[in-house]
Amino acid sequence: AQPVTPRRVLVVDDVAVNRLVAQALLEADGHTVLLADSGEAALALLEAGAQVEVVLLDLQMPGLDGPQTARRLRALPRDGAALSIIAVSAAGTAERAASLAAGVDAHLPKPIDRMALAAALQALPEVVKATE
Repeated sequence: AQPVTPRRVLVVDDVAVNRLVAQALLEADGHTVLLADSGEAALALLEAGAQVEVVLLDLQMPGLDGPQTARRLRALPRDGAALSIIAVSAAGTAERAASLAAGVDAHLPKPIDRMALAAALQALPEVVKATE
């Protein structure tokens, strides 16, 4: 297997156990993890300057759902376009289509499979940060 490029990942899920499982899977592969329990909290973290490359986004949340959150993330002025967004959902293909239309880069079913998650992260483009 190829070595994994460590990423800074924001896990957004309204269910605490789902956040913890995703965090454990990601940290086991060397990624740095931030957690948010809602779309609103995720946006607040990024607007406050949190540095992340990838957002692992639950699609079914109260308040701002996954597709709404993805659209709002994409609209962020600083690095919305550069963020990679991986949607996770227990629902089927209709939701997948809606999330892809909202600007999500990849889609994974729940429960999250470690190998599928690693493969999705590996398939994302490298984030090149301009050094000033």
